[in-house]
Amino acid sequence: MQSSDIFSDLAEAAGFRAPQDWVLAPGEVHVWLRGASSKDIREAPSVANANNRDSQAALTAILAMYAGTPPEDLAILRGPHGKPFLEGGPHFNLSHSAGAMAIAVGTVEVGLDIEHPDRPVSAEALAAKFFHEEECR
Repeated sequence: MQSSDIFSDLAEAAGFRAPQDWVLAPGEVHVWLRGASSKDIREAPSVANANNRDSQAALTAILAMYAGTPPEDLAILRGPHGKPFLEGGPHFNLSHSAGAMAIAVGTVEVGLDIEHPDRPVSAEALAAKFFHEEECR
C-alpha cells in the first residue's frame, strides 16, 4: 500500500472526503470537508475540545502528505498576526464549528471559515475584528 493510500484511508476514517490525488497544480486549492452529525450539533459545546484535537491531528496528517514528510517532522509556525503556516508550503487553513471541519490546502494563500447556521453572528463586529478599517466602510 502506498503512503498516499494510507493517508487517504486515515483521512476518510476521520470522516473527511479525500481529494483524488495529493498533487497541487499551480494556483490550485484542495478543500477537505467533514460534516457534522446531528449529535455533534446538539452537543457542540461538549465536543469542542475533542473536535479541536481531531482537527489538529487531521491537519497534521494531511499537511504531512502534501509536504511529503512524516507528520512528526512538520514545523507549523505562526505569522505575525497568529495565522499558522508551514515553512516551504503548502499554504493551508483550518476551520471547525459544531463538529464540522474544513481544511483548505493550496499553492496560494488560502482562507476559509465554516459556521453553524444557527450561531448568531454580527457582520459588523466580525468585519471590525478581521478587516482593515477601509474594508469596513
